[in-house]
Amino acid sequence: MALYCKKKPFPGFGHPIMLTDPRVNFLLDLYGDAPIVQKAKALGMLITASYHIQANIDFAAAALMLRYGIPPVAGSAFFWFCRLPIIIGHICAKRRQPPFGLSSSAAREKYRDVPNVWL
Repeated sequence: MALYCKKKPFPGFGHPIMLTDPRVNFLLDLYGDAPIVQKAKALGMLITASYHIQANIDFAAAALMLRYGIPPVAGSAFFWFCRLPIIIGHICAKRRQPPFGLSSSAAREKYRDVPNVWL
């Protein structure tokens, strides 16, 4: 934990909207038989207990990539490949209506207390 938590914010922890990301437990439980995933789960629980922040989907994705032997250097490329359809979907949806059903000014007001590093 000392190595992982050298720099804040911790990669893979916290979520700008959800206090808890339900996808994390689902994925880690589904593929949690590997020792590397068990270590990731233990690290996640330790960080949550120490800093009161929850692991997010990026943490789960990193644990699963390690489980399947995908080198960490490929993580960024894999991340963008997986997120591209989501980003395109958000762009298309935003053209039709405001994100989350809120105008930009209403969203800024609603989420003004969210740490800027998450935005």
